[in-house]
Amino acid sequence: MNDDFKKLLKAASFGLKAFSFGLHQVAKNIDDLAASQTTSQPEEETPPRPSPETEPEEHPPKDPEPTPQKTASAGPKKKKLTDTDIILSLIVNAKEGIDINAISRETGFPNRKISDTVHRLKRQGKIRNPKPGFYVKA
Repeated sequence: MNDDFKKLLKAASFGLKAFSFGLHQVAKNIDDLAASQTTSQPEEETPPRPSPETEPEEHPPKDPEPTPQKTASAGPKKKKLTDTDIILSLIVNAKEGIDINAISRETGFPNRKISDTVHRLKRQGKIRNPKPGFYVKA
């Protein structure tokens, strides 16, 4: 075999391998799409609408039911605690102060989130830090 023919066969082989890989990726994407379609909840069937040619059934008119009035003393709504509230409460309740590692252990928040929140609380004057990484109530 001559060299040109070998180069041509190598190029064809490489092209077919690339095509095969691309085809495999497309098949995988189709499988993933099909799997996501089968796991989604089926749509609710809508009741059939009456055709305009049929006359609607006559129903006696219903008396409107009185709607209950909401009172102002329905009870206090519970306020959802924010991450800032949680971190502030830990610092306030720690008698001798608390460090970032202890806050992280208690809350499970990442150190970056804690640092940003503590910095904001410090700017607001709610806490202070007598030494680096250690925080007390202001």
